[in-house]
Parts: sequence; C-alpha cells; structure tokens
Amino acid sequence: MTAGSGLPQIALDRIARASASGVRTSLLSVPSAVSAHAVGISPIGEVMGCIVQHIGWQGWAGCGYWGNGFGQVRSTSFGSYQPYVDAVRHGYDTALARLSDEARMLGADGIIDVRITVTHLGRDNHEFVALGSAVRLGDERSGIGNIPKALPVPFLTELPGADVAKLMLHGWMPTSIVYGIALAIRHDDWMTYSQTRSWTNQEVSGFTELTSNVRRQSRRIVTAQAGQKGAGGVLITTSTMRVWEQEPSDGHRDHLAEARMFGTGVVQFPRPGVPKPPRTLNFLPLR
Repeated sequence: MTAGSGLPQIALDRIARASASGVRTSLLSVPSAVSAHAVGISPIGEVMGCIVQHIGWQGWAGCGYWGNGFGQVRSTSFGSYQPYVDAVRHGYDTALARLSDEARMLGADGIIDVRITVTHLGRDNHEFVALGSAVRLGDERSGIGNIPKALPVPFLTELPGADVAKLMLHGWMPTSIVYGIALAIRHDDWMTYSQTRSWTNQEVSGFTELTSNVRRQSRRIVTAQAGQKGAGGVLITTSTMRVWEQEPSDGHRDHLAEARMFGTGVVQFPRPGVPKPPRTLNFLPLR
C-alpha cells in the first residue's frame, strides 16, 4: 500500500519509529561522520528507497547488420530496446525519489554516501535499492558561506562525508545524483571473427569501437541530465560495462554492450570572508 506521499506504508512506519525514538543513526564510517561534522553537517537518520520491478518485455534490436551494415555500431538506447531502458530508469528514479521523500519527512537538507544496488530476484524481477544517511546543515558551518538552512529539495550524493567536506571547504556543494544508461549493437563481421580467433595477441577493433561508443553515449546522457538539474559540474563515481552476444540465426552473431555511469552534480556557492586561493603565476618575475 502506498500513501499519498508516494512512500509505501512500511516506509512511513519506519520513519515514524525513527522520529519517535529520538535516536540518530547513520551509515557513515567514523572518518565520514567526523569530516561531515567539521563543516556543520549532522546525520539525523538512515533513509532508504526501494522498488521491486518486473522487467519482462525488454525489446528487440534485431540483427546488428540491418540499418548499419558490416563494421558499424548502432545505438539501441532509444530505439528497439526502449522498453528495457525505460524500465531500468523507472527503477532507479523511483528508488531515488523515495529515498529523497524519506529524507524530506525527517527534515533533512540532504543525503550523503548514497549506495545504489540492483539485485536480480529471478523470473525477470529486479530490486532497486538506494540507501543513504540523511543529514542536516547546522548553524555552525566553519565559514562555509551562505548555504540556506532549508533547501527546497534535499541534495543527493554518492560521495562520503570526507569528500563532501572537501567540496564545501573549496566552495562547491553537491546537488543531485545523475546517471546515464546506453546500449549499442554491432554485427560480428569477418574482421571480428578473424581477430577473435587469431593465434597472436592483437586488438579486436570491432569490440573496441562498440564499448567506446556506448561509453560515450552514457557520458553524454550524464552531461545532459546534469545540465537539466542546474549542476555546474559532475564528479563521476561509478562506471560499469556489460557485453554479451546474441545469435539471431544460425551462423550469425551480434554483440551488444550496455554502459551505466553514475555521478554527483555539483554547484559553486559564495563564501563571504574567505579569501580565494592564490592563482599560479604564468611567469616568475626576476624582481
């Protein structure tokens, strides 16, 4: 059962118990907790966003030869694998949204050290989980600047407390988690067959092209998403690659690659009374 806030009833009960107990817990390590405290960040509770989703129809890319011919990579992120990409995005987006909702209900300003996992439960069922430590910006910020005490939307970051503290001390603030998912397909041509069956050590140029192409697509999506969320930069935290083969017909093989890239969007903020670090001289004066 899901309440009006978008959270399942079990999540609402967990938040109520945490609020009533008055005990502040977190998933932070000792170095992360101490570093966060140094810049006025106080943990107020553990938060979680979770969804179990059935991903049945994943689409079909067909033969890698059609539409691009031999030796060409074809993007499938927004084409024939659209149902799969949409389902994965829905899983991530829902888990992160519920994570943010729990933090908001606890009165948090942000969530740090977010951990995102996807577990295959069998029968095309997947569990998307986002865990993190909800934090509040305190009154004492050690000269950090004019960060608002109450943010309209809690900031999210996969970075631990020590990294967040370093960012804030240098005039940067995490804003949101951004990610990109991309797929591409390539038909195995005669060169691919010969290179993978060679007795000598050599590059498989077709696979290099395939993986490079899908990583580039994923990074472009991350950059675009960061721009939409108003971030001035992105710190890439994780990047994964999955490659597999399919055989549309006898003696005919294609390879597909999927890249997932996650990062933290950051934005600069003013620090009144804190001098800027000196710039490196382009030349050294002799006198």
